[in-house]
Amino acid sequence: MLFLINLNKVTADSIDENEEATELINSATNLKSDEELARLLQEEEDAQLQVVPRIQPYVRQVFMYEDPLRQEEARETLPVDIIEEKAMVALAREGNLKPSKDELDHAFLLQLLFWWVNAPSCRICNNKTINQGMGIPEPLESRYGASRVELYRCTSCMSITRFPRYTDPLKLLETKEGRCGEWANCFTLYCRAFGYESRL
Repeated sequence: MLFLINLNKVTADSIDENEEATELINSATNLKSDEELARLLQEEEDAQLQVVPRIQPYVRQVFMYEDPLRQEEARETLPVDIIEEKAMVALAREGNLKPSKDELDHAFLLQLLFWWVNAPSCRICNNKTINQGMGIPEPLESRYGASRVELYRCTSCMSITRFPRYTDPLKLLETKEGRCGEWANCFTLYCRAFGYESRL
């Protein structure tokens, strides 16, 4: 009888020790899980902090497109009557003499694509220029988002023409110069100014 009781006690003690060991293992696992969770949360927070600076310039750009003053300036700088007339002529050449509003809108936007300068002419004599490399942006150029400036030499009078790569669509309305990036930027503002849906 005593042997059985001791056996039961030993068994009970063993069970208690096993439960304590299991609790210790579970605690260690939970601790590791908590540490792992904390690490994962920190990584996620770090990733979000890296994403925000990447997105902010695009958000600022979208706000520029939605700015009523910029949209009004865009409408004022565009020869709307001439572009609409060219759109109607283009449709008539296709045999479409009674276009729908959607067809007119599409033709208008297509004609708008031709209204742009891809490379600068000489600022002095208006002749052709040849690329001479890069220059450093001046403060006024940087103010309108030009982080780089291309330099062009005139083939006639040999003077240098600066070609700042602006990102502010309001400045692009003034210069009407740039390449695909500048035109996409300006074109998006025009689309918004005339009520067309667009995305960056």
